[in-house]
Amino acid sequence: MKAITIAGAVEHKKLNKDDLFNCENGVYRVGGVAFRDDHPASMLSVVDTIVRSNNICTYKIAERLGKLSAKFGVFSVLGNHDWAGDGKALWTALESAGIKVLENESVYVPFGEKGFYIVGLADYLTRDPRYRETIADIQNDLPKIVISHDPYTFKDMPSSVLLQLSGHTHGGQVALPLVGPVINPTKNAPLRWLYGMIEEKGNRMIASSGVGTSVLPIKNTPNEVVLVTIETSTILAS
Repeated sequence: MKAITIAGAVEHKKLNKDDLFNCENGVYRVGGVAFRDDHPASMLSVVDTIVRSNNICTYKIAERLGKLSAKFGVFSVLGNHDWAGDGKALWTALESAGIKVLENESVYVPFGEKGFYIVGLADYLTRDPRYRETIADIQNDLPKIVISHDPYTFKDMPSSVLLQLSGHTHGGQVALPLVGPVINPTKNAPLRWLYGMIEEKGNRMIASSGVGTSVLPIKNTPNEVVLVTIETSTILAS
């Protein structure tokens, strides 16, 4: 498998509070990692989608997110706050808006002569992510891009996976100068997995700080949507 090449660098679109969606009686965030739609090997993937919303707000948010479009589809995984609310309602709302929700399943994306797979895992804290079983269900060696709300699943990443995309951590939410994040929102994961491009033992993960906060409305880590570009030759190689 060829190495992942980020075209130039991982681009971060810095956001402020005016960029956040608002919904009456609901608080939520949208963020994670996006694949652009102006390249034949690209798509949009929404990660770390929505938190703490009532059902009315849920459908309003889903309707807004439904305006996202990408050549090969828009995909989502649900996170711990989604399931702490009404995960089933959110799941239904997102799919009604044209966004495919994945939980321990994969979707084949036709591209060139071979194609590749988008794999979505269940949330680690509230559900049962089955990383290796889900990957094993794919009976070929085509490239696989995994979206997983919680980066802790990186520990189970098989070598056959091209890249994992995660959210959940808010980048630690509060980082001290010269020290970095001091609070770990990801149970049992090392602090180095909270944010950025992580490369270990030949495996790669991008953990985004996304947009918004958790528990306390305090955050000095980036509000961002990350644009990841993977070379076409990487997708075609298998």
